[in-house]
Amino acid sequence: MTHIERMELELKEINEKIEKATIFVEKEIKNPNFTDEIQRIKLSCQIEHMLAYASILKERIEYDKQK
Repeated sequence: MTHIERMELELKEINEKIEKATIFVEKEIKNPNFTDEIQRIKLSCQIEHMLAYASILKERIEYDKQK
């Protein structure tokens, strides 16, 4: 597996985690069963950081593919 393929796999996995976490937060906002407001805020911040990480990873993949 090349380094680009490893990054693509990592990007796929992080995007899946982002999607699952986003769905979870949305459900918890409507009907809190497992979290309180502070936990939802912190998870939302975590999702924002994951999105930034995914964006940078995507840029790295695109850059390395152009080499």
